[in-house]
Amino acid sequence: MTRFLGALLVLTAACGDAADHERLGDRHYREAQWVQALAEYQAASRDNGSGDVWGKMGAAALHAGNLQAALEAYAQLGAREASRVAEAARGLERVARAARRGDSASAILTAAVVALRRLAPDRPLGRLARAAEAPGTADRMEELNLMPGAIAGANSSQDVNRLLLSYGAALRATTACDRAVAIYRMAIRRAPGIESRKLAGEGLGACALQLGLDALASGRVAFAEQWFVEVTQADPASPVGLRARIGWGDARLKQGDLLGAAIVWQTVLSAAAVPDSLRQMVQTRISELGSAGVPGDRDSGS
Repeated sequence: MTRFLGALLVLTAACGDAADHERLGDRHYREAQWVQALAEYQAASRDNGSGDVWGKMGAAALHAGNLQAALEAYAQLGAREASRVAEAARGLERVARAARRGDSASAILTAAVVALRRLAPDRPLGRLARAAEAPGTADRMEELNLMPGAIAGANSSQDVNRLLLSYGAALRATTACDRAVAIYRMAIRRAPGIESRKLAGEGLGACALQLGLDALASGRVAFAEQWFVEVTQADPASPVGLRARIGWGDARLKQGDLLGAAIVWQTVLSAAAVPDSLRQMVQTRISELGSAGVPGDRDSGS
């Protein structure tokens, strides 16, 4: 009973916490403290933030030069608020233009253009589309078209395994992770060598993590949890695997399992060589459960 009441208090306080983070973000934004504003809006968004929060997060991230965060924020805005698709599309276009001006942001440019095409397929992209496709995207599409025939005509099992890994990588590069995971699973089953299985596991982990995050953002919590669990099995010790464990805890929390979420998050803190960004992410989440007295929060390190 005490645990239930404590959990209820945390869930009741969550809305207030999100509003407090948003107000702090607004204050930092007015003071042109872009990094601090972004951090507060991100904290507010963890409680299933409103369209306003995602829009503000995108603007703060652009000012802060964090194009990945801006990309994610505007994509979420468009997915969550049908009335603000045009605003989200303009934000994604700004992300793409900023990436185009950068020296090493081609992946973000391509991702922004792909997100724009999904969100506003009739929006003219002009040079942005050509920049996203060159160099490399056209070559990858040609590779995808040729790969099934190459696999079918391979002369040895070793060649098949090598081509499967290349096929999975090409699908992943064009954001077709839903297709890539099937190829990586096949490669893992077939690959006799440790290195080949490792490469296939890494590819599967990266794609399954992305699919899990997408499912969680769209409210398909059970599917998200399945993807996160698969990542932890395919690539458990890498930063991708650790990030999947955090997502797994997020899915548990969205299902009302506060204790389960805390336990999963604690496994990240107990792992070896946890990147500082992921450690901070976990510590923030655990500290937000502190008032409920969930086992494990006393050891969060925050």
